[in-house]
Amino acid sequence: MKAPSRSKSERDCDALPEPVKFGDNGTLDHKVINDDDKSRSEDRNVCVILDRATYWLQAYADKHKSAEATIRALQQFFGPQLQQVCKHLYSDNSKEIQAACKHLMLSHDTSISHVPQSNGVAENAVKRVKEGTACTLTQSGFCDAWWVHAMNCFCFLKNVVDILWNNKTAYSTRFGQEFRGPIIPFGAEVHYYPNSPADRSRSHEMSNKHLSGIFLGYKQQAGGGWSDILWIADWDEVNEAKHVSQIYPRGVPYQQVVPQLLNGEFVLPL
Repeated sequence: MKAPSRSKSERDCDALPEPVKFGDNGTLDHKVINDDDKSRSEDRNVCVILDRATYWLQAYADKHKSAEATIRALQQFFGPQLQQVCKHLYSDNSKEIQAACKHLMLSHDTSISHVPQSNGVAENAVKRVKEGTACTLTQSGFCDAWWVHAMNCFCFLKNVVDILWNNKTAYSTRFGQEFRGPIIPFGAEVHYYPNSPADRSRSHEMSNKHLSGIFLGYKQQAGGGWSDILWIADWDEVNEAKHVSQIYPRGVPYQQVVPQLLNGEFVLPL
């Protein structure tokens, strides 16, 4: 399904030149989560970043809303050449964002205080991430504590699947080619080849050596590229764990992961 085209208010809200390539103009905003809704890793803050040239969208969870957490999010979004790639950022008057941009010596403008429309692009991005994460989590059957994994998976799949106004995906617009990896929904049942000695010892000697698992998402490199690694939760571990903190996501090469289908459809076992 095609994403809606950019409105004039989205293009002009920050009164800056129309961005041409990734990094020309980005927006960012924070979302603070209720303490009762913190993640399995006790994250309760999210930094949402949107590149306006490619509409590459990512969100980064952290335990704290701080300048340090914002710097980490910017480094993950723009990659190791952050200061060369990022030409300009636009945000609200967050002290944490201002401190991060000052520390990284990034060009930065802020919206008008108490005028939400002046930061509409960033706030719409936060809304998109919030709603997409909620839908992804509900569909998967995972409990709410897994919202960070659901959020990361939603953002990545949105970048590689959704068609933009230019008839390309955000991934294609940014990297110049379509994503060539597997498209798997969060929470789908998979079989995976175990890599650790402990996991290998659980596979039957006379079987195909695979174990059952649940798909959690894509491991990305700094800068957004995919590492060819998929995050998997082991099925036995999910069943036997007494708390979500006892489940340890495994990074598995995508060639060693086989999604399970029923009548051509992904299976969501939870």
